[in-house]
Amino acid sequence: MSNSREAAASDTILFYEVLLEDKPVFVLELKPPQDLRYDSTRGGADRHIRRRLQDLRGWLSLTFFFGIVLITFNNIAECPLPVIYGVSAMGTRLCFYKKHRDEPIEPPFIPAHPELQTNAAPQERWDRDILDDEGERRFLSIVEEIKQACAVLVLLPEACRVLVSY
Repeated sequence: MSNSREAAASDTILFYEVLLEDKPVFVLELKPPQDLRYDSTRGGADRHIRRRLQDLRGWLSLTFFFGIVLITFNNIAECPLPVIYGVSAMGTRLCFYKKHRDEPIEPPFIPAHPELQTNAAPQERWDRDILDDEGERRFLSIVEEIKQACAVLVLLPEACRVLVSY
């Protein structure tokens, strides 16, 4: 194994998805607490969560090709809920992500500058601690929202489930 920070940026202790009927409804990535110190590991965690949420919720892509704008939309949403949440945890510090269909992921993406060093995933985004009351409340409120949304889907007939996910 390499000792470089870039190699360490991809090291994840645990990547976990909560499923409803084999469909993901929540994503959690755990990394060691020391990763919070480094731009590269925070950036890697941010990119990883964003890619997975885009995969699960669908994505919109704009490409410029010789002055022509090409729009691509992947509407194959694996998540049956109208919104999917993700959490990046570095030790006990949490960064919360949320993706509605056809909307950008929250918190907003910070693009890298080609010539300047850009902190694409500021440490301040991991602003809640699961061991504090406020961090626990925020996490549990998301869990409760997901549980309620899943309960609605379980009670609906199969034909209606497709309508709810759009």
